[in-house]
Amino acid sequence: MRRVLPAVAAGLVYFLFARVGLFFTAGPDSVAVIWPASGFQLAILVLAGRDRRPLILLAFLLSNILANLVADKSLPVSIAFGLANISEGMLAVYLLDRFASPAFRFKTLKDVRVFLLFVVGAGTAVAAIPGAAIAHAAFGADFTGAWRNWWLADACGMLLFTPFIVEWSAEGREKLRNPDAARILEGVCAFVLLLAVFYLFVRPAVGTDRIHNSYLMIPFLIWIVIRLDTPGLVTANLAIAIGITAFALMQPGESASMMSDVIEQSQLFACITSGTMLFLSSVFSERSRAEQALKELNGSLDRQVAERTRVTEGKARRLAEFNLTQRRLLSRLRDTSAELDSFSWSVSHDLRAPLRRLISFSTALVEDCGESLPPRGLNYLDRIREASVSMEALLDALMVVSRVSRAEIRVTAVDLAATAREVAAGLYDRYPGREVVFVAPERVEANGDPRLLRLVLENLLDNAWKFTARRVDARVEFGFAEVRDGIEYFVRDNGAGFDMAFVGEMFRPFQRLHPEDDFPGTGIGLATVRRVIARHGGRVRAEGIPGEGAAIHFSLERSS
Repeated sequence: MRRVLPAVAAGLVYFLFARVGLFFTAGPDSVAVIWPASGFQLAILVLAGRDRRPLILLAFLLSNILANLVADKSLPVSIAFGLANISEGMLAVYLLDRFASPAFRFKTLKDVRVFLLFVVGAGTAVAAIPGAAIAHAAFGADFTGAWRNWWLADACGMLLFTPFIVEWSAEGREKLRNPDAARILEGVCAFVLLLAVFYLFVRPAVGTDRIHNSYLMIPFLIWIVIRLDTPGLVTANLAIAIGITAFALMQPGESASMMSDVIEQSQLFACITSGTMLFLSSVFSERSRAEQALKELNGSLDRQVAERTRVTEGKARRLAEFNLTQRRLLSRLRDTSAELDSFSWSVSHDLRAPLRRLISFSTALVEDCGESLPPRGLNYLDRIREASVSMEALLDALMVVSRVSRAEIRVTAVDLAATAREVAAGLYDRYPGREVVFVAPERVEANGDPRLLRLVLENLLDNAWKFTARRVDARVEFGFAEVRDGIEYFVRDNGAGFDMAFVGEMFRPFQRLHPEDDFPGTGIGLATVRRVIARHGGRVRAEGIPGEGAAIHFSLERSS
C-alpha cells in the first residue's frame, strides 16, 4: 500500500494534466497543442526512483487511456495514444539515467544540456513518431504536421513542468520556510514588466515586426536569469507561458485553425525562452557555485594563514623568551665560570706559598734533626713531603686549566705534525731508556691557537707515553682522517687501554680509570684537552679496548 497509494495519486494528477492537454486539441491533426502531462510524467519518474517506476508507469498508462476515452476517442486509439505517451516517458528517463548526473538537477550545465538536447530535442522528436502515425491512421491527419505538433506540445510540457516540479520538490520546503522577500518582489517586478512588454509590443505586432519587437523582452529575461535562483526561474518560466497562452485564448473572433496557430506560436515562443533561460541559469549557477567555492577556499586559506600566523607568532614569542632565558643563563654561566676560574687561580696561587714552606721546613727538619728522630718520624716526614709535592702538582694543573679558560685564542695556521714531533722529542728526553715507536705524517695543517694546541698534544702524547710504559713494543701514532663533516685528528697508542663503559668519566677533572700506583698523574690532562678543543669550537671523543690501547680523537671547527 505504501507504494500503491502514491502511484494512484500520481495517476490522478496525470489524468488532470492530460485533460488540460486534450482541451487544447484543435485542427485536423487531432493532436494537443500543449501537453503538460509529459512534463509531470518525467518529473515524477525522476523523483520516484527506479524501483517505483513500473507501478507509476502503469498508473500513467491507465490515466492516459481514461483521459482519451473521456475525450470521445475509441478504446484502440486511446490505448495506442497511452502506449505512445508512456514510451516517451520511458525513453526520456532512460536518457537522463544514461547521460545526466546521478542526482539530476537543473542547476548544473551538464544536466541542463542533456535535458535540452537529448530529452526535449532528440528524445521527444523520436517519441512523437508513433503518436503522429496513430493520428494519421486513425484520423487521417497529416503525418508531418501531426508529428511537429506532438513534438512541440510534449517539449513545451517538459520544459515548463519538469524543472518546476523537480526544483520545488528539492528546495520547496526550505524556500517556504525562509522566504527571501526582497528577491520575490524583484522577481515579481521583472515578470510584470516582461509581460507588459509582450502584451504592448510583441502580441499586437504582425509579421517581421513581431520578431523585431521580441528583442525588447531580452533584458527582462536576462534580469530574471541573473537575479532569481533556479526555483524562482522555473516558476517565472511557467508563469510567462501561462500568461502568454491565456492571452492567446482570449483573442476574440478567431477561427479554430487560427486559434490553434496562435496557441502554437505562443507555446513555441515559451519553449525557446524557457530553454534559453534554463541554459543561462545553469551557467550562472555553476559560476556562482565556483565563486562560492573559491570564496570558501579563500576563507579557509585565510583562517589557515591566521592560525599558522598565530602559531608562528606564539612559537616566535616562546623562542624569544627561550633565547632571553638562554642569554641570561649563559651570562650567569660565564659569570660563574669566571668566578670559578678566579677562584681556582686564587686557590692555586695562594696555597702555593704555604705548600712550599711546608716542603721547605719538612726538608730542613730532616736535614737538621734527622739523626735525633726515630724511623717512624722520618717516615711521617717523607709522606708529608710526598703529599705536599702531589698537592703542588695538582695546584699546577689547576693553574694550567685556569690559564686555558682565560687565555685569548689567536688563530693561525699550525703544522700539528711538526708540533707532535717536537713534543715527542721532549718525551724521549724526559723518559730516557724508553723504546717507543712514534709515527706522524710529514705535515698536517690546521687552524688554531699554536700555544693551546701544543698543550693538547703534550697532554695526549704524555698520556700515550705513560700508558705504554709496560709494553716492550710500545707504539704511539699521531694522524688525521677525513670524516663526514670535516677532518678529525687523533693520538693512538697500544698501551693499557680502558673500558668503554667508563668513557663518559675520562674527560672529567680528577677522574682516573687506572690506579695511581700503576699510572701516576693528576687526572686533569684530558679535562684540559676537552676545554681547549671546546674553545676552538670542536669536539673530542675517546676509543679504547682494555689491554690493547686507546685513541683520542678531536676536531677543530674554528677557522682563521
